[in-house]
Amino acid sequence: MSRVTLTRHISIQPTRAEQAASASTGAVLTSVSMSPLEVIKVRQQAAPTLSMRQVFSRMIREEGTLSLWNGLRPTLLMNVPSTVIYLTVYEEGRDRLTPIAGGAWAPLGAGGSARALVTSLFSPLELLRTRMQATGSSDGLGAMAARVVRSGGVGSLWTGLGASLWRDVPFSCIYWALYEALRRRAKATPPHGEATHPQGEVTTSAAFLAGAAAGSVAALATTPLDVVKTRQQLAAGSGAAAEGVLSVVRSEGAAALFAGVVPRVARVAPANAIMISTYELGKRTLAPLRELAQSRAEECADDWHCPICTVNGR
Repeated sequence: MSRVTLTRHISIQPTRAEQAASASTGAVLTSVSMSPLEVIKVRQQAAPTLSMRQVFSRMIREEGTLSLWNGLRPTLLMNVPSTVIYLTVYEEGRDRLTPIAGGAWAPLGAGGSARALVTSLFSPLELLRTRMQATGSSDGLGAMAARVVRSGGVGSLWTGLGASLWRDVPFSCIYWALYEALRRRAKATPPHGEATHPQGEVTTSAAFLAGAAAGSVAALATTPLDVVKTRQQLAAGSGAAAEGVLSVVRSEGAAALFAGVVPRVARVAPANAIMISTYELGKRTLAPLRELAQSRAEECADDWHCPICTVNGR
């Protein structure tokens, strides 16, 4: 293979495989580390009269420490592929929309569209995870799915999809709009003692802080919709999100709309920080490694004594 052919493939832009590897790593780290807070949030939303500490103490006392990771299997099955699809679709959409809508509006459209797609595709796993976390069931994922289908039919696996879309799409719009704004600011004014990456990317610490800040605001703003989504999935109910909000307010008061807000924000903020910083770091790390490997392959092409070239019949 000639030098020209090898050089043509060298690019500072991450490939789809590198994006997928970075997203998968971030998804696994986030799922495992944040699972306890997600379980506590779901339990507290199901029983809003209990505090976060009371929920935690009862779970440890009655179910054991491992109960904090109830639903981890469907979480991983959902989060790894959904994160890969989500981030890939988002970045592709953002890049295509930016020349049309501008840098401030493109993240809104791209983030909302990407989240609507992923939420619709993975809604059944979201429902099964929520029920496993809320009930502490030791049944496997297949057994839980069979039980849901027997009681309500296949369509019941998408229970709460409307509320999930009402929660997730606004969350993504808010999150990406804030994150991209903070990201642009960080690229212009990097943290003290740090220089912006030569490829124009943000530093890992800047991505972490921007992800945490954007995630906190988005989580707080969409907590009422998250409460409605959880109630619908646990009760196998349906209906518009607005109706669910009014129902909660009428029966329990406005404060019930923010049940579980502390564990939700405590989970979402670091989860988004870990996810986005791992993703950005992965892309920045893998692309130079690929370039290095290609550069060495280019040098190898000029070495007639290279054993690799000899094996390939050079």
